[in-house]
Amino acid sequence: MAKDGLRERETSKNSFKAAGIVCAALAFGWMAVELAFKPFLDSGRKALDRANPDHDLDDDEDEDRQDRRAATPPSEGS
Repeated sequence: MAKDGLRERETSKNSFKAAGIVCAALAFGWMAVELAFKPFLDSGRKALDRANPDHDLDDDEDEDRQDRRAATPPSEGS
């Protein structure tokens, strides 16, 4: 009888271990897909944002200005 209890605990541990490995593999796969297809996903997300009728076009202009500010180096005088 003691062996049955031990087997059940080992089976339970193995189940949790397998579930953890599966979750880690899924997370790693998701990150790999996001990284590999980043340019396509970004353009698709932008297209979806533009297709949204509630989307405020002024937000795009603000983002563009922030991108330009980040891309320009600071002047020596300031």
